Amino acid sequence: MSSTCLHITNGDATADLLKASSVSGDILPWRDTMHQGPFPHGLDLDQVSKIRAQYFSGSDMPFDDVMRDFSSRNAKLRTAPQYDKIILWFEHDLLDQLQLLQILDWFHSTDFDLEKLSIICVDRFEGIDHFRGLGELDPQQISTLLPTALPVTAQHLTLAREGCKAFRSPDPHDLMSFLNGPLDVLPFLKVALVRHMQEFPWVIDGLTRMERQLLELVGSGVCEPKKLFQQSMMLEAVYFMGDWTVFSQVATLCSGKTPLLKTKSSNAFIHPRDITGGLNEFAEQRLQLTDEGRQVLSGEMNAGTAIDRDTYLGGVLIKSDQPMWMWDDQLQICSLNS
Repeated sequence: MSSTCLHITNGDATADLLKASSVSGDILPWRDTMHQGPFPHGLDLDQVSKIRAQYFSGSDMPFDDVMRDFSSRNAKLRTAPQYDKIILWFEHDLLDQLQLLQILDWFHSTDFDLEKLSIICVDRFEGIDHFRGLGELDPQQISTLLPTALPVTAQHLTLAREGCKAFRSPDPHDLMSFLNGPLDVLPFLKVALVRHMQEFPWVIDGLTRMERQLLELVGSGVCEPKKLFQQSMMLEAVYFMGDWTVFSQVATLCSGKTPLLKTKSSNAFIHPRDITGGLNEFAEQRLQLTDEGRQVLSGEMNAGTAIDRDTYLGGVLIKSDQPMWMWDDQLQICSLNS
């Protein structure tokens, strides 16, 4: 009887490569940009999936459709113990590391043979400079990684349980305490989670790291949305944010109580998801700083008074009318600003 294998990947890019390669087995793409939106503590996989589906659903993606995808994913994961082998295919960026924590945490609570589970997690590939992720490979290249799979140990599962709990805590001190512990078994985790912390508003100016990058780039003359996304990613050591997420941040900077960006036409910034036809209308937009945007960058004004925040980072609520957690990048700590 031939052995069976389940491959679990971040999203569809790696899944499609595996399907086109010589690697055999079933494939489960894990679709959830966990660094965006609420990820509350104390909920099981199905319960948190409902919260995630509510967050992602909208006029273009009805809740029932989104929830159906999450439910199908979860049902497939529950069949994992039936396979002879389970291989996790991930990379070093924040998105992958968070997904890896969630999946390993689920296995921690599941009755299965740990010897079946292995992991491929890389931050480089020979012959590719500035490796960004598995999606850059071709089917033949990705198949060469199969022999590099390493056994998942009880130490992996325990660390994932602690990391997932810390990420989902409403108090970022729990995540900071986790970051100060031994993380060697998942060598890319610390850098990824520090980048997550940098998306809290900073004490120096009230901007997140990404918001500051976007304002500085526009101030330097990068005014086309597509180029703005590309240039902002060049400032990242590791990619973790897609273009639509960045454009959502641009839209936030163009709106709110006091816009820090605006279009040169003075029309409202159009996100590509709001366009039903061609994308010319989106691509032709040109951005510039508002007077207040210049003042924030020069240090004359704090963005805390400009941006109306109501979002989550993991389990932490970031809301303008409440005491807000702020990031001190110099001290590498979060503090509550009342």
